[in-house]
Amino acid sequence: MGINVAPANRRWREQNGVIYFSVESDRATGTEWIERFKRRGLELKGYVRDVLRSRDFRHASSEVTNVVVFRRDFFQYNEEHLQEIRALASERKLIAPNAEVACLIREQFSDEEIEEMGLAFVIVMHEPFVDFLGRPNILTVGSRFSTHDSRLLEAGDYEQKDLLGVQCGFAFQFPR
Repeated sequence: MGINVAPANRRWREQNGVIYFSVESDRATGTEWIERFKRRGLELKGYVRDVLRSRDFRHASSEVTNVVVFRRDFFQYNEEHLQEIRALASERKLIAPNAEVACLIREQFSDEEIEEMGLAFVIVMHEPFVDFLGRPNILTVGSRFSTHDSRLLEAGDYEQKDLLGVQCGFAFQFPR
């Protein structure tokens, strides 16, 4: 398997089909993220505002988070649910990122860059936030490709969805 080299101006690299990059927190609160995204015209879908306003939403514990993203096609056919993907990541010693990582990815990468990664959206594999109906919600960064013309941050219940054939990536964190 060959190693792919990123162009000098790219903020991410790909190696053996896996995407690597770092994001840096400025320790914004969830409410500050909502206002920041609103000023930039970003679409917040689903329960994003509820997640960001949750008392459980916190900024990342360190300023820099090293992120690894596995494309959907990295996993075997029968690994179609997030709990199975989490188990595989755990075997590789990866951990669930802080939920703020979704905000940082959305802020750092344009739709074009996400699409250059070969993705329509990135599911950030943080610990889920439970909504008022008892459903687990995780944050997802979507490109124009996934949303038909609008930059997106979405919260949704992906636990039981069949993700086969979807151009998505699953973001985890390297432990320190």
